[in-house]
Amino acid sequence: MRTGVVVGVTNPKTFVLFTAVVPQFVDPAAGGTTVQMLVLGVVPMLIGLVTDTTWAIAAGRARTWLASSPRRMTTVGRAGGACIIGWASPSPVQATTADRAQQRRRHLSDTADRAICLTPLIAPSV
Repeated sequence: MRTGVVVGVTNPKTFVLFTAVVPQFVDPAAGGTTVQMLVLGVVPMLIGLVTDTTWAIAAGRARTWLASSPRRMTTVGRAGGACIIGWASPSPVQATTADRAQQRRRHLSDTADRAICLTPLIAPSV
C-alpha cells in the first residue's frame, strides 16, 4: 500500500492536470481562492476513494462467491481461455481493417511529404 501511495503522490501527470484545469474553475471575485482550489482538488480525490473502495469490496465479494464453487471456477477459467483465444485469433475483418488503415497512413504520409516539398515554393518570401 505504501508503494501505491508514493507512486500516486509523486505522479507528475496528476500535478500537471490539476495545475492546468483547476484554476479555470476558481472565481477570484467570490473570494477565498485558496479554499476554492482545495475543494476542487479534494472532491476528485474523495470520489476516487469512494469508487475505488466500492470496486475493491465488490471484487472481494465476487472472488469469495466464485471461489466457493469449483464449477464456477472452471467456468471462469474456460471463459477467460476463450477470450484469450478469440483475442489472439486473427480474423479476415481485422486483417482487412488493418490493411486499410495502413494504406490510409501511407497515403497521408505521401501527401504530407509532397506538401512539405512544395511549401517553400508556395510560401511568400519575407
